[in-house]
Amino acid sequence: MTALLQMGIFGDTSSPFDEYIDKVTAEHLTTENWAMILDVCDKVNSDPRAPKNALLSIRKRLNHRDPHVVLLALSVLDSCWSNCGPAFRKEVSSASFINELQAKATHSTRLVAEKTRMMIQKWVENECKSDASLSLVASLYKNLVADGYSFSSNEPKKSSLTRDIQAEEEDALAKAIALSLQEADKAPKTSKLYQSLNTTYPSTNGTSNK
Repeated sequence: MTALLQMGIFGDTSSPFDEYIDKVTAEHLTTENWAMILDVCDKVNSDPRAPKNALLSIRKRLNHRDPHVVLLALSVLDSCWSNCGPAFRKEVSSASFINELQAKATHSTRLVAEKTRMMIQKWVENECKSDASLSLVASLYKNLVADGYSFSSNEPKKSSLTRDIQAEEEDALAKAIALSLQEADKAPKTSKLYQSLNTTYPSTNGTSNK
């Protein structure tokens, strides 16, 4: 089904990078394989035609049905943006791919949309400042800001009940520590009192000193 969907979007176009990008965004990966991703970046930098082909392969994975694959593809995209120079960034800033980014930033699952928006914000605050050819990325960011989109992760916050329970646990721990310190302070005093009694009432066992 995914293959048919991608054929519908991209036709029969294949890319020399399909195999590499498929591996670094494989469904079974639990997290990014940065060694493989950087290897992809090296391959992109080795051929002037590579940026266009690499982005085509990444775009296919951005349209995968599994959000986890899409998140991995975003990591590859971001790494290539940072490591593959102006040629790759200009491909990303093309009109056709900007539409892809906009769709991911606004009409995806929460995690995909948040990651896309934060990635765009990072680009605008760094590379886009010194490269006027990336104006479409900057414009996309401005539009997202104007539309009121968030550029941070909206992880669920702890409930007030959870905070109250945590506060009670911390208070109980503090009391236990204080009690332990009090008992520790008493122990040396008892020992000194015992020594004092022994001095006052010496034992009569054994031989006496002459």
